[in-house]
Amino acid sequence: MCRSTRTLGRAVTLAWAFLGAVACNKGESPLMPTLELIHSETQFVAVLDALVPVTAGQAVADAAPYAGAGPHPLVLLAWSGARHSWTYQVPREWWPASISQTQLVASVGEQSKYVSESATYIGCEGQVKSYGWTVEVTLRETRTGRVVASWWFQTSPATLPDTITDCGFKLESDPVEFPPVRDWLHQFVAGRAG
Repeated sequence: MCRSTRTLGRAVTLAWAFLGAVACNKGESPLMPTLELIHSETQFVAVLDALVPVTAGQAVADAAPYAGAGPHPLVLLAWSGARHSWTYQVPREWWPASISQTQLVASVGEQSKYVSESATYIGCEGQVKSYGWTVEVTLRETRTGRVVASWWFQTSPATLPDTITDCGFKLESDPVEFPPVRDWLHQFVAGRAG
């Protein structure tokens, strides 16, 4: 049951009620899991800020070496060093608690659209095109800044049809999403460094 019978003063009681309501909505017991979550995210943000130089290939001497068997704690940032939309999609069990635990930094480039296929249709001027998206992800060792691996991910739209009724027709896939990137990163987080 999620409710509190404590009376701790108005401000503390309101905070307790808010944290309890958040925890109850998540199906957790009030206070402790919520405070741990806030604490670990605060720590994680500090780690992210300290690791920005790695995205440019600079070493962070206080970081752990990428060596031995996994797990190898990892963070993900944009190539610019900013938070990426995928930063918080990285599984929490991969998050390092400190800079000294961090072994890997994944950096994600800008997604770009490319022409997947083009065709000429009778009655239409120019070519009708289908577009996909591509993005490069680079994985670096935190302590040295060296590239461990790099991979291009892409999406492809469906094949252009044999006939069309609208000359303005185009096919465009959705941008690359995080799950295939996460699956690729998993081998480096869980596997043996090498």
